[in-house]
Amino acid sequence: VNAVIFVVTVWKLSLKFADINPDMSQLKKLRVLTITAIAQLCVLGTTWIFGMFQFNQRSLVASYIFTILNSLQGLFIFLLHCLLKKQ
Repeated sequence: VNAVIFVVTVWKLSLKFADINPDMSQLKKLRVLTITAIAQLCVLGTTWIFGMFQFNQRSLVASYIFTILNSLQGLFIFLLHCLLKKQ
């Protein structure tokens, strides 16, 4: 289900942003959009790995790591979209 939602989202975004840079080919636009979407999915999803370990009463360290990483997600997205962009 998540893969279908991901593919549909990338497809809709590629149609919506098709006219952003007319000199790029459609395949290159789709590839850049897919790589960006996968990287953002990793940034937003990896922090929830630590969220899965919070079911135990003795998981104070996992709770702190989860909270710190979730509060830094904005910074990670900024790094991904602004500083690591090749332009």
